[in-house]
Amino acid sequence: MKLKDKVKPAVPPLEAGVYMAVCVAVVDLGDQYSEKFKNTSRKVVFAFDIPSETVVIDGEQKPRQLSKRCTFSVSKKGNLNKMLNAWMNANMSEQELGELDLFSLIGRGCQIRVTVSEDGAHNNIEDVMALPKGMPAPESDTPPVTYDIDEDGFSGPKWDALPAWMREAIEKSDQYQKNPPDKPLDMPDEGGTPAQEAGEECPI
Repeated sequence: MKLKDKVKPAVPPLEAGVYMAVCVAVVDLGDQYSEKFKNTSRKVVFAFDIPSETVVIDGEQKPRQLSKRCTFSVSKKGNLNKMLNAWMNANMSEQELGELDLFSLIGRGCQIRVTVSEDGAHNNIEDVMALPKGMPAPESDTPPVTYDIDEDGFSGPKWDALPAWMREAIEKSDQYQKNPPDKPLDMPDEGGTPAQEAGEECPI
C-alpha cells in the first residue's frame, strides 16, 4: 500500500480573474475571535458555485466553489455593506441594509473577482459584483445551505447539512464554546472496556 495512492491530490487554485457565480450558502459562524486583531466579532460566510469551472469529487463532476467571510455590520465602512451594495447594484442605507434577509440571496447570481494568494496555494474572493443587465444567473445543482446559529443550534438537519469546514469554524465560536451540545457518554461494552467511537479519519 503506497501513501500516494491514498492521499487525495490538492485541487489547484483557479486562475485570477472574474467569474460568473451563484450563491449557494449563507451561514452564520457566530462570534469569532481574531488573533490578528485581538477582538471578537460576529461573522457570516457566503459560498459561491462557479458552474463554468468544475472539479471531480468522489467520482462526480461538481462546480468549483469559493467562499467569502464577512463581519456582520451595516456600517458603510464594513466589508459586508460594500459587498452587498455592489452585488445588488444598489446604494442601500444602513437602515435598509439592516432589513435585508441574507438568506434571500441564495440562488442570486453575481460576478466574483478572484485572486491567488502569494504562496499560490488558494484563492480569495476580492469583490462580489452584480451581473451585467439582462444576464441570467448561472445555475447550480448544489443543494442550498442556510444556517442561523441562534435558531438552528448544533444538531438537527440544518447542522448536518453544513460542510465539515463550516461546522469546524462554528465550533470555534463563543456560542458553541459556551453551550456545546451534550455528547453521549462512552458506555462499556460486554468486555468492560469503552466502546470505540466511530468517526472519519483526519485528513492529511
